[in-house]
Amino acid sequence: MFGAFGERVANPLLRLYSRDGQHEIAKPNQESTEIVGVPFGEYVLSGGSGTALGKREIIVNKKDVWVRLGLGLFVGNQNGSGGAITISGVIKPVPAKPDDWWVRVEGVFLHVSGESPVSSRGEFSTGLFPMGTYLIQVFEGPKLQDARTVEVDNQNTNRRLIIEVP
Repeated sequence: MFGAFGERVANPLLRLYSRDGQHEIAKPNQESTEIVGVPFGEYVLSGGSGTALGKREIIVNKKDVWVRLGLGLFVGNQNGSGGAITISGVIKPVPAKPDDWWVRVEGVFLHVSGESPVSSRGEFSTGLFPMGTYLIQVFEGPKLQDARTVEVDNQNTNRRLIIEVP
């Protein structure tokens, strides 16, 4: 299990639940984060350490399934899986057909994502993310035009990017 900025979490608490979250299926032994003997199916993996919590839907469809679970870093009175950070920016030069352009933001270690269309001025904005590292992908239709990672924290709750594309 990994923290919001990719650091390995010491002594995480893991639990595997039924897909509806009503029944605990398994938990690892005290000396490992490995859960063994899980039948094929759909589950919710929950993990925590201190006040951070991460959840992820998983599918077990083969003997060995490796899952990376990220924990958000929550500060102040933020509780739950949301956040207060917005990732926005402008694409330069402004695309000739901005209706074909869009941006996807995905957590690198956190299981969160968002998408935004690009406005006629080349601007985009998506948000309510917790602090962490994010992959920013800029698309023209289905074609990837730019990709980069950014780290966001509570010192800058609106991460503004300038993305120059050919």
